[in-house]
Amino acid sequence: MHILHVVSGLEARRGGPPRVVAALTTALMKIGVESTVYTTEPFLSADTPITLPDAEVRLFKSGRLARFWPGHSPGLDQELKDSIGRFDTVHIHELWHYPHYAAAKAAQKAEVPYIISPLGGFAPTAIKKGRLKKRLYGALIQGHLTGHAAMYHALTSDEASDTAGHVNDIPVDVVPLGVDPSQFGSLPDAEEFDRLFPELQGKRIVLFMGRLNAIKGLDILIPGFGLAATGRDDLHLVIAGPDAGYESKARELISSASLESKVSIIGPIYGRTKLAALSRADVFALTSYGEGFSVAILEALAASLPVIISRECHFPAVSKSGAGFEISLDFTEFGLALASLVDRPRMITEMSAKARSMATGPYSWDTVGSAFHDIYEQVGHA
Repeated sequence: MHILHVVSGLEARRGGPPRVVAALTTALMKIGVESTVYTTEPFLSADTPITLPDAEVRLFKSGRLARFWPGHSPGLDQELKDSIGRFDTVHIHELWHYPHYAAAKAAQKAEVPYIISPLGGFAPTAIKKGRLKKRLYGALIQGHLTGHAAMYHALTSDEASDTAGHVNDIPVDVVPLGVDPSQFGSLPDAEEFDRLFPELQGKRIVLFMGRLNAIKGLDILIPGFGLAATGRDDLHLVIAGPDAGYESKARELISSASLESKVSIIGPIYGRTKLAALSRADVFALTSYGEGFSVAILEALAASLPVIISRECHFPAVSKSGAGFEISLDFTEFGLALASLVDRPRMITEMSAKARSMATGPYSWDTVGSAFHDIYEQVGHA
């Protein structure tokens, strides 16, 4: 079996999709499924694509229209026309960008079955952003192509409901993302992170990892943390991630609450530094207004961290399993949850064990890879 994966880019700053493709192709390789990835070169020369060790990767130059239609590439379009027939199935990751359109168009013409993973693309918060533009794009360009997919893949039951409302009678299968627990089984010493950020020594760390974007709920996280940290000097919030237009607002929130000595914005962290942060943290927090499925939450669980997340993260298994708290989008509720957790070491120990158990069970990439293999088999024999 040979699968073609199409994604708009592999730069780390793009967040989840590149990491999903990298991990999925490795999981598929373990069970004998060959993967090729078509994507476009970084639009900015400073960006570097992440490595995909278990897939053939073809990078195509961006075209002149890429500034207006992300991922536009005449070279990619031509290669899809020439080669798509040699693949058993095409897996399109995300929506709205040119590579997704070009892959669906080529697969449809060559009568190669294709599945689409919207990765949150049909969530109400995603549709609301640029609603008019997306409505026109869907009606004029995308709709008649994505409407011929053999199947849609959703990360959660909530996303399946959102997706079903946009794709008529096309089947929607639910498979969560995964995590490789072995990457988080032996973390660096916690002191390694303190050496990088000496102001954290002796503190109990609440860790946020993600793009600094309005949708990530930092306007809930920061004042909620401030509430929990009132009258105590042992708590410190670490905000790690690339600026996606919200860093200046986040710093305003920190300043207005006089939290400059208790909150650190440290920029994006990768590799060993990220592992050291997970090792050093006591709690992971994500109060997002909308998530397809958060890779950062999975990584925190694999690192045995208790988590506090918003219901809009669409991960109810966290609270059901006892690995953390699921809260509404209310900074007071977050502050109370955090305060109740950090002062109960026995609860932290119990949640830590349950978090790790989740990451080594249904959310391991081995389990997820097998589920996708079954989907590809089903689509190929439809």
